[in-house]
Amino acid sequence: MAFRVILIENEVTIKVKLNNLIITKCGEDIWIPLDDISMIVLDNLASNLSTRLMCQLAEQGVGLMLCNQQHLPTGFYSACFVCLICLLKQKNKEEIIDYSGKSLFRKGLL
Repeated sequence: MAFRVILIENEVTIKVKLNNLIITKCGEDIWIPLDDISMIVLDNLASNLSTRLMCQLAEQGVGLMLCNQQHLPTGFYSACFVCLICLLKQKNKEEIIDYSGKSLFRKGLL
């Protein structure tokens, strides 16, 4: 179960290996299991991350929040179905029957 929120405020390189988030700062690696992470807040404009990491975060359901120079949230990245399911639940349309992409919703909601 994901329970960690990772706040990144310094210039780092972020990548994924063996289902772990690897944060590299000044040549030192910090390994965090992706299964433990619920959200990553990136509050630094000079950090580097890979496309493979972005794909893995979406597959694991880990949200990525991006902040601007004033340290205010400006963007949120997550899996497309996770966002869609949240929107539908907000509209009281919880008729989700399948996550496979073929028949996501009953009665032609999508």
